[in-house]
Amino acid sequence: MHAGQVIIRLRPFEAGSFTLWSARGAVPTVIPPVQFRRLISGLAFRSGWPVRLALPVDAATVGWLEVWSEAISAVPERHLEVRYHRRGAR
Repeated sequence: MHAGQVIIRLRPFEAGSFTLWSARGAVPTVIPPVQFRRLISGLAFRSGWPVRLALPVDAATVGWLEVWSEAISAVPERHLEVRYHRRGAR
């Protein structure tokens, strides 16, 4: 495995009628909003539910969060649920 390499894990669900998958890896922070919208909208369409997105909010990530806020704003509300969390908060 290489640093930043994307890993997707697939597992059968509901006797194989569905597939559970999880993805982990690194992508460039600057993803064009149109591409991000297509990704999220496609996932929402396939699952039938909005994608849940959790973002950290703190002084160290404010610039990074601004970049992602632009991409998020391009996604229709029905396709994305955004949750913000403070690091260390419960």
